Amino acid sequence: MEGLSLGSALRIDPRVATLAAAALLLATLTGFALAAPLVLLFSPVLVPAALAVAGLAAAGALAVSGASALVRVVGYV
Repeated sequence: MEGLSLGSALRIDPRVATLAAAALLLATLTGFALAAPLVLLFSPVLVPAALAVAGLAAAGALAVSGASALVRVVGYV
């Protein structure tokens, strides 16, 4: 005999899947509604911070690729 689980509940009644999807959609929309004003409020701080992080990541990637190329050239010489 199968125990009570989400899988068995979905097989027994397809309306459970509809209710679960509706609850997930409602939670997602509520999260967006709560997060949107915060993102708008903090965007003057978040945008420059994101640009700085992207610049540092690009500089790090270029440094690693440059060091890798230098090691390869020195290995051939």
